[in-house]
Amino acid sequence: MECYRCGTCCKGFLAMVPKHASSNLSPWFLSGMEEKHGYDYISKYVEDNSELQGERCKWLVDEEDGTTTCSAQDRKSSDCLNYPNDDECRVGKLVMCRKD
Repeated sequence: MECYRCGTCCKGFLAMVPKHASSNLSPWFLSGMEEKHGYDYISKYVEDNSELQGERCKWLVDEEDGTTTCSAQDRKSSDCLNYPNDDECRVGKLVMCRKD
């Protein structure tokens, strides 16, 4: 699916997002940490370094050209990386966000 950089998928959804700029919640990082340190360690890391976001994601940046970018792109959680996965959002992105 093509991304139109409208930011719709980062507004008004509930996801686990990085709490701090240095927080890394990417699935690759977390799985490596769990293999190295164990489940209890990674559970504590996630608890200390994430928060549930129910509004506009705090890492969403509005660019001057009207697009948006993610300032935590390389540290995003799997909630963010796997979203969206449904037809409704694809339709929304195509209809509401497309720049003609």
